[in-house]
Amino acid sequence: MFATSGIEVLDIFLFDTSGILVEHHKRTRAQLSRFPVSSNSNGSTRPGMQLMLPPGDYRVVVWANAIHNFNPFVNVEIGNHIDNMRFANSYSNGEDFPSNGQPLHFAGFNGNDQYFTFTMPEIGEEYGIISFQRAHNEIQVWVVNPQNIPTIYINGAYAKFDFNMEVDDSIDPITFRNHASRNGLTPDGLGNIANWQSFYVPLFDENTNKTITLRANGTPLIGGEISIRDFLNGIDMTGVYNPNNITEIADVRYPSMVIPIIVEVAPDPSDPTVDIVVSVRGAHWQVNEVEAPHLPGM
Repeated sequence: MFATSGIEVLDIFLFDTSGILVEHHKRTRAQLSRFPVSSNSNGSTRPGMQLMLPPGDYRVVVWANAIHNFNPFVNVEIGNHIDNMRFANSYSNGEDFPSNGQPLHFAGFNGNDQYFTFTMPEIGEEYGIISFQRAHNEIQVWVVNPQNIPTIYINGAYAKFDFNMEVDDSIDPITFRNHASRNGLTPDGLGNIANWQSFYVPLFDENTNKTITLRANGTPLIGGEISIRDFLNGIDMTGVYNPNNITEIADVRYPSMVIPIIVEVAPDPSDPTVDIVVSVRGAHWQVNEVEAPHLPGM
């Protein structure tokens, strides 16, 4: 289950009924696999964990794939209140832009959109399954036959979230920047040779104000400012409605959502040494329909 859904590491936070953090545990996929928990009568199991907790009521919040090379959590010391805690998707340092986000998943609610809670009895044990929801979309930008490897900017990514998976609007959005350094054939079936790059962007819907900027040798490409909202709603570069592009991308029941954006460039007639964008098109949305992962076992 963890392999197919891309879960590598979990941060499990347990709070008392007043919202005070009482325990924080980090577990890798390998560690969870050491404690398989039976999930139904036919004997199938899921990766799980065992906790020794005092009797009482607890709320659980879990972040999956918070695997930055720095600590992405803010104010998560034992004894702090959940309302003051934040998850930092990435960081920006002056003119340096983060190259990517993380393929995040979040768990903290039950099927009725209520907080996930459980009661540890005075005697005995308690068992539970907590379901994850996807907290990211993957944007793939494919640039067909560029003269120079372009740099791709994803503008307007959310920077911080609270522990209800709500955006912290007090923090300015950030920009991801990376080179289209990967090579391959476009995923639209046409098999065009392209340079491309993938970005894990915090979850957004088709009304997003995020944009993509393409630069080569530090210079923006003509036509290289792409509205993700227009693209998702089927509006092409000339403002023409193209219904083949329409999609709904905020369905968090799917553990992954890959959005390929194919950008075709050609030499600028007025200066053949530089490229201009001549078209932007889509491909089939790649949706992983495997059941979202669960965290069993308290």
